[in-house]
Amino acid sequence: MNKFGWAYIGCGGIAHTTAKELIQTEDNQIVAVWNRTKEKAEEFVEAYGGTVYDTPEEAINAAGVEGVYVNVNGDMHAEYTLLALQNKKPVLCEKPFTVNAEKSKELFDYAKETNTYVSEAMWTWHNETAFQVREWIKSGVIGEIQSVDCAFMVPLLKFTDNPRLTTPSMLGGALLDLGVYAIRYCYELFGNPDSIECVGEMGEVDYGETITFRYPDFPAKMRISMTEEGEEYFEIQGTKGSIYVPQFHASKRAT
Repeated sequence: MNKFGWAYIGCGGIAHTTAKELIQTEDNQIVAVWNRTKEKAEEFVEAYGGTVYDTPEEAINAAGVEGVYVNVNGDMHAEYTLLALQNKKPVLCEKPFTVNAEKSKELFDYAKETNTYVSEAMWTWHNETAFQVREWIKSGVIGEIQSVDCAFMVPLLKFTDNPRLTTPSMLGGALLDLGVYAIRYCYELFGNPDSIECVGEMGEVDYGETITFRYPDFPAKMRISMTEEGEEYFEIQGTKGSIYVPQFHASKRAT
């Protein structure tokens, strides 16, 4: 069987997480690897396979590369995603996709012009539980939606002093690290809201916020924090029943 060849641009924690899974599949392999610190790339290749390259462009254009996985820090996502697209290679780019909507639109417009696939690597909407929740909503089994309540509260700053979480130029803050999951989940189920309200706890970056998406017939409230210990769930109340999804960003079950 011919295996789909990946170039890994970046070798951080999420790269290791995905690589451990990828090498267990029958139809994927890591072909090329680049990282700003070459020693980390060499350790990565020793564990998961592939060849280390001196520049990201060399890795992207290495023999056998059919897709590019961008997992450097968020402030550099757009740069390397664009580089892959310029070299006509399909791209999966980690979240947060880019620094803002304008930059994201530039990438999607360029991908359309060059007929090259690009997507945010948001695993939340690539699992069976998420698909099941969406089907329940579409089927009307819980009736008319009355309200949505969501929480994603993890005291990240108690566990790590990684500067990417607290540095504005590195896209630090709770919204871009945790909130994107809640927003994406809500959007996938209900689309764009009529209006958005957000109240945040601000320091140099946002440490948490309460976001409310207001739809014509119901509100969707999302509580996000990277300092408070709290639950992670997504709950939808309807006129005939409710749906509850624990640990929704990587859900394995829903009731």
